[in-house]
Amino acid sequence: MKTAIMKKISFSDSQSVAIGRIQQDGNLTAHLASRRLGEGQKFEDNVMKADFGTTAESWRKTANQIEGKLKIWVSQEQAFADLKDTSSILLTVFRALPR
Repeated sequence: MKTAIMKKISFSDSQSVAIGRIQQDGNLTAHLASRRLGEGQKFEDNVMKADFGTTAESWRKTANQIEGKLKIWVSQEQAFADLKDTSSILLTVFRALPR
């Protein structure tokens, strides 16, 4: 479906890239429960192997590094970027529709 739409509507390069990212993030959101299970297990495995140090700050830093390697959820910034790009893409689609 994506390919057929992109053949009929001229999206900018940035919109084309955004479409792929939004689709990926949307799929992630739609499959969040199963994704979180798998990524949660990876997080736990990494935690068991990590050296957290002795301070709360070193623990938090290590945990954030582990979490940053995994895509357990879409961040607020990613969600906002997807929303912004989605509105731009929809505007392009609506402008391409016959009147």
